[in-house]
Amino acid sequence: MAFQPTLRRNQLIAPFGVGAIHVLKGSRAVVTAGLDFWYKSASPEQIQSVTVREPRLEKRLGVTHFRLPPGPETNLNGAPELTIPLFRFPTWYVCPRCHRMEQRTLGTDGDASCQQPSCNGETMRQISFAAVCDHGHLQDFPWKEWVRRVKNPECAAQNCPIYYKAGGSGSLEDISISCKSCRKKRTLSGIMRATPPDSEASDPKQQRGSTRLSSMLHAENSEGETEESGPEFLCQGGRVWLGEQPAQSGPCCTRPLRAVLINATNVHYARVESALWIPSSDDDSKLTKLMTLLDQPKIRVRIKSLHSFNLATEQIAQNLLQNHASDLNGYTEAEIQAAIGGESGPEDPPSQGDLNEEELIRYPEYRKLQEPRRPFTAEEDPLEIRTADLVKMPENLRSFISGISLIDKLRETRVYRGFNRLVPQSVEGAPHPNSLLWRYPPQQDQDQWLPCSIVYGEGIFIRFNEDRLAAWERDSDLESHIRPLQEREEGAARRMGRPARTILPRFLLLHTLSHLLIRRLVFECGYGSASLRERLYVSDNPSALMAGILIYTASGDSEGSMGGLVRMGEPEHFSRILKDAIDDAKWCSADPVCTEIGENGGQGIDGLNIAACHCCALLPETACESFNCFLDRSLASSFFSPICS
Repeated sequence: MAFQPTLRRNQLIAPFGVGAIHVLKGSRAVVTAGLDFWYKSASPEQIQSVTVREPRLEKRLGVTHFRLPPGPETNLNGAPELTIPLFRFPTWYVCPRCHRMEQRTLGTDGDASCQQPSCNGETMRQISFAAVCDHGHLQDFPWKEWVRRVKNPECAAQNCPIYYKAGGSGSLEDISISCKSCRKKRTLSGIMRATPPDSEASDPKQQRGSTRLSSMLHAENSEGETEESGPEFLCQGGRVWLGEQPAQSGPCCTRPLRAVLINATNVHYARVESALWIPSSDDDSKLTKLMTLLDQPKIRVRIKSLHSFNLATEQIAQNLLQNHASDLNGYTEAEIQAAIGGESGPEDPPSQGDLNEEELIRYPEYRKLQEPRRPFTAEEDPLEIRTADLVKMPENLRSFISGISLIDKLRETRVYRGFNRLVPQSVEGAPHPNSLLWRYPPQQDQDQWLPCSIVYGEGIFIRFNEDRLAAWERDSDLESHIRPLQEREEGAARRMGRPARTILPRFLLLHTLSHLLIRRLVFECGYGSASLRERLYVSDNPSALMAGILIYTASGDSEGSMGGLVRMGEPEHFSRILKDAIDDAKWCSADPVCTEIGENGGQGIDGLNIAACHCCALLPETACESFNCFLDRSLASSFFSPICS
């Protein structure tokens, strides 16, 4: 374990969460260590200071609580200072003077010096390449196998040195790896080349990924001679962020190994789940207060001890009432059992058995965001909502919009639940995201937790007219327009081994409209486009019909913001912004190319956009929930056609 990073707390949720590679001052590349190392020496008081409760997310993610990354308040008097440990990775270094490559340990601290006498302790630099698989594993690039083109090279077993030499062009073809013992030499040409086109895809541009190293280790050499084939070099199951090199990781993963640059975006896709704070009913509020009491260190220790004896929940509740009567005064045995067992939670929508996981989180928010709320204690109740008077909105727009809520203050809990590599979504057969975060997963339920950040902001919530939307969705031409996009999504899902997403017309419309509105708002309210986010409330489930957009700003450095975004939600301002956004959708500065490409094979990642490009509809990745996919600005003109003429 090595350095302590200078990062903000929310950066340890994304983009520098567990398993992510980042570069510190002095060009030292490191990987964030797993959760086993985060609170290893923490006292109960320190853990209590960073504990966060969000029952709806806890229930969904199967944990008992969340924790903030270590920060100033965890460094209590008399308690050890808490830091986030990091491992030095990649572990291969090269001397800029003699070009000799050496491998060090994950715990290397400080600068690595060349051991050759002629180099006089020259500082070595880390190699910029690594290898990953789509099951989330990460390991060093197989340099010895690459240059010798065999899985277990004989001269590598004898620790014969290899050399890394880069020419002046900066291209991969100008970087060579050589072994002076066996006199073999090989360039890095081709290691980052895209995978050959799939037979299912008509457009090679829709392919993603890096070359499979297992198929290139036995390629032709520089003289054109075919090397003798051998066993494939597959992923070794390396989990370097948990302190495990491949040789210590047990059986091989057997997935194809792929070469990547350590600063490439596909090395680490953070999986973040979020929920807005919404007020609970009186009963649920009482339960939340009880759960907070049970989180006191002295009570948590007792609960953990009683659990270790496999006592029933009823017996644990009785024991707590006997030994902590003063703390739990006013709570019944049944209420304590419910809090310990997690049998109750905050307000759930009716018929929740008919809702999927996403709807269970968002439908309660969708309903609460429509209700005005002005709490008296903003710090304890961080949600302030005003409903706009739509009478001030032009009549032709009122038929499309059912309501606008001006949210002066909101609080969002963002939870880091794992990560993917190479592709944003998990592929079939991949390990559960939570399992990648731990070397030794906790056995006790009360020790199940995930890291989170709390951010505050303001926003505008727009709810669209369901009747108008349903009538638009019945258009026969709409289905034929979206069908090619759905087919491309299904093809991409098959290639990546993930479930295909059903693309709802209303989702495509509201997602695109959200992007168009954000692009207009950055000119009006002074926020940068990366400072605004979208949160979509879209469902055609009869038990949870949703058609809404929340555009908000959230910052971990301050509570709330300056009010500029909320002001743009006032009907007189929003009417103008909406009309400008619709006008923007009619024409792109890249037209006719943007429109024609969208109609002929799609554009963007895997062709999952129709008429949408960086000139008209795309946003920074931090602002979009769907990686800038599933966008089509032509639908905005289609839906608002009565006011576009």
